[in-house]
Amino acid sequence: MKILHAPVNIANQGWLLSRGQRALGHEADLHAVDTAAFGFPADLTLNLQEGTRPERVSKIFRYVAECVATDYDVYHFYYHASLMPRSYGIAPYADLPILRGMGRRVFFHLVGCDFRIPALSYARNPHSMCVPCRSCLDRDKVGMLETIASHASGLIAGGEHSRLFVGDFGLNMLPVAVDLSALEPGEPQRESPLIVHAPTNRAVKGTDSILEAVKRLKADGMRFDFELIEGVSHDVAIHRVRQADILVDQLGSDFYATAAVEAMAMGRVVVGGMLEEAAAQYGERSPVVPANRDTLFDVLRGLIGDVERRAGIAEAGPAYAATHHDHLKLAERSLAIYTRPVPPVGEGETASAIASRLRAQVRAATPAYKATATPDAADIPPAERAASAGEPRFPFPVEPLPNPRLALPLHHRFGQGLEEYVDDKYRLGRAFFRNRLDELGLTIDGPVLDMGSGPGHWAITIAEANPDVRVVACDRNDFLHACCVEKRDEMALDNLEPVQADIRELPFDDGEFATVLCIGVLQLVNVSGAFPELVRVTRPGGRILINVPGPGFYLRNMTGALVGRRPDIFKQNLKFVRNTLKKTDGAFTYFTPRRLRSLADEHGLRLEWVRPTGLYPPQKPRFMGLTVNMDVLFTVPDAGAGTGASA
Repeated sequence: MKILHAPVNIANQGWLLSRGQRALGHEADLHAVDTAAFGFPADLTLNLQEGTRPERVSKIFRYVAECVATDYDVYHFYYHASLMPRSYGIAPYADLPILRGMGRRVFFHLVGCDFRIPALSYARNPHSMCVPCRSCLDRDKVGMLETIASHASGLIAGGEHSRLFVGDFGLNMLPVAVDLSALEPGEPQRESPLIVHAPTNRAVKGTDSILEAVKRLKADGMRFDFELIEGVSHDVAIHRVRQADILVDQLGSDFYATAAVEAMAMGRVVVGGMLEEAAAQYGERSPVVPANRDTLFDVLRGLIGDVERRAGIAEAGPAYAATHHDHLKLAERSLAIYTRPVPPVGEGETASAIASRLRAQVRAATPAYKATATPDAADIPPAERAASAGEPRFPFPVEPLPNPRLALPLHHRFGQGLEEYVDDKYRLGRAFFRNRLDELGLTIDGPVLDMGSGPGHWAITIAEANPDVRVVACDRNDFLHACCVEKRDEMALDNLEPVQADIRELPFDDGEFATVLCIGVLQLVNVSGAFPELVRVTRPGGRILINVPGPGFYLRNMTGALVGRRPDIFKQNLKFVRNTLKKTDGAFTYFTPRRLRSLADEHGLRLEWVRPTGLYPPQKPRFMGLTVNMDVLFTVPDAGAGTGASA
């Protein structure tokens, strides 16, 4: 049998299973993205994110073709990924119909956060890791299951505790694998133990609670040493765990994971999260000592003072690991799964029907889970979302992502940070900005400047749709500029040029751009210093598209401030109204059609049109009859052409 494990090597599972399968006489390869941080090996390291955008897309399709030509019988995928990355406009899982159409067997190995549904996790386990770590709330995990189940020969998971998150989709059980030959036993338990904790993700592992428990135990005079193991290779981490007496692993888990198995195999005591109903799911009770953030202090206190108990627990570990987690035994079991899998969709069922029932369960459990969030968190993931899975910290997909923040009252959203600002814009999806540009009717026929581009959501969309056109995304803010650079590199947009500069001193030549955008900026700056620069860098016959707020924008904000009892919001918005009524030319003003016509006349432009708009959801174009935002198009006349307002 020819088997391909791809495209990631989570917890070294792909490598261990493929080596075990080779030992059993099969041809098994591992292709994986770079895992240098952990030191995990692979037969082929995938570098599909290098080169220009056309080179990357070409490389992806060439790689898929090479895999097909190798004639693998089985494709064993991990962490909801397939051969084709979800980027560059390629439809998710576009390779699956091809592989199944060729009669290949396709399996998806579900390993953790890729399919763990936060609301259901919390409903079963109030100490769930999904309470402190809210990094994947925007992912439609049910939709992912529905899609892969429609094409897969089977779904694989680590145990019965996983069934909660897949509903009635069929599962094939395969415990985590370790290489017992590489795990030498440690020294006998010491009177004064060394306790270690090795988090790959502090929120998931419950590190803050562990550090607090250690601090309290030290304050109580308990005799022990503690070591935090971070930022080292897998081999170094194993060496340091072997030298310890106790490993405290992930507290909010329903069951133990790979690090715990490795520690047990080396005769170490393991403390970690584990549901009572899952403790004996493999036919005998696990030696892991259960603990959560509320019980950890007492659990560790008892273990530190009882060396005989620790010795007994440690002695049970190697035999348990050898019985249930030997990679050679599990490789043999995986071959049986490939041959006789439990199908994802049972007879008489459909993937959509199963997904619909699972979604109903999620909806029922969601209110209680949402109540665990702080008001400031508002169920929005942190910036470091899913970095361990190699995903962008701010995803900018084609289609929109759910955004619970937009359902909050205005006074809760006011004054958000830059991370939330970037997240909000990218969550709208690239299709939203494509449609807005289509509505505006802009013709892209030369270089484009997006001034005050923020994280580049408009510029990215234009650059992607016009690969032969130079697009400059210009913003003076360090963080926003960095986000744009990050997205440019991630999407391989060679024609996108992020630049840092002030709108009053643009580092561009006269007439350098055919189209200039300035969205949501001019109300914040001195217009007399900024607008002439936009005109200067626009060529004759070129276009200047701006979006500015009208009086309805500030009336709406002040009304929301009164309702929310936020005098700070009221005063800040009142400043714009006062400055405008005073006809100041400085910063913090709003715009009216009359003022826009004056700008056109002053700078010799033609005002083509003014259109009320809400700009971004959930804004509406008008509030109490007053304009909230306006899209405005100016054109720079060719030599000898007329100026002024359009008829």
